[in-house]
Amino acid sequence: MNQQYNLKGYNRAINPVTIGSGKPKLITVLGTTDQKQEWDIEKLKAKCAYKYGASIIADVSTEGNILDFQREIMDTVPIPLSSVPIYEIRQRAIKQNLWSNDVTKNFILDVITEQAERGVGCMTIHPTLTKELANQVNQRNRNIKLQARGGGFIYEYIQNTNKENPFLDFFDDILTIMKNYDVVLSLGSSFRPGSISDNYDELCLEELILYSQLSARAKSIGVNCMAEIGSHHRYNLISPYIKIAKNILKDIPLRLLGPIGTEKGLGYDHITAAISSVPAIKAGLDIITCVTRSEHIGLPDVNDIREALVAIRIAIELALQDDTPSEKDDINFSCGLGFESFEPEKIIDLDRALELKRLKNNGSLKGCSMCNKSCRMVLS
Repeated sequence: MNQQYNLKGYNRAINPVTIGSGKPKLITVLGTTDQKQEWDIEKLKAKCAYKYGASIIADVSTEGNILDFQREIMDTVPIPLSSVPIYEIRQRAIKQNLWSNDVTKNFILDVITEQAERGVGCMTIHPTLTKELANQVNQRNRNIKLQARGGGFIYEYIQNTNKENPFLDFFDDILTIMKNYDVVLSLGSSFRPGSISDNYDELCLEELILYSQLSARAKSIGVNCMAEIGSHHRYNLISPYIKIAKNILKDIPLRLLGPIGTEKGLGYDHITAAISSVPAIKAGLDIITCVTRSEHIGLPDVNDIREALVAIRIAIELALQDDTPSEKDDINFSCGLGFESFEPEKIIDLDRALELKRLKNNGSLKGCSMCNKSCRMVLS
């Protein structure tokens, strides 16, 4: 059984999200990657995510006013916000001509403290890309050496400064901040495979071992911790990978990025991720980061967010389905009974079902144009 704890955010008047129990919690990713990006659109996406079942919003902004954007999102939806501090650290440092050689310890810790004070409830940091492993990256037989954006920024820092990863160097100081503000530590994956042609390798294993060591340090001072894993894996290797991670990390909740079991579903990656998530959920995931259809094409819109959440919720229903029929299956039966005697609150996306029903049946919610009067559901 994974450890259980609540994720909320410093001084935020919201209900906490319990991590490590029940159905996997869902994370929706938002953020600005362009100075001109419309915040109003991102706020609509946040509202959509909340409506369709997201438990956590992850801000992955790398451009613009990250400070005010995070505040806007937290004011928009009453769910926890997760962040990636290296993005704001790097952005501020570039603006001040400090990246990467002149970034100080205080500069890094100040940004993390400010994010904690503004109410960020979970922070993803990347301490596993050590100086030693960074020097080995190009020697490994990988088509994509580093897929993780945060890990890539740390790699950039190490190459430019010849110093150790600052998140590892100052790890205990970061833990102190997180302890003081009750922030959940999310150990960010730097070595996750970026293509199924790379898959699980020695770097992934070394990262899991470092996760175990670092999470023990966090736990020793009372900082709650989760570990990111993922994201591109051949379908048949997804479940074994999760089981390896759980065996090494024991009771640390797992936060999955993806997974993507094939790169051939470009433009339909919400479906690819939903299908690929089923064996991962069965293996015991705690948190899933939703993948949209435009994940590898461009910035998602509001409908992309909706589709991604609906797809992964269907995957969860399938993954957690009982092995044998039970009384609960009656709910599924009534949901599909020709819209005549179903339980609308059980439909995952009732709005879309009603929309399609009217569209396909001349505006009516009665009958069905698929089989019309020969429908066995009606005749039975």
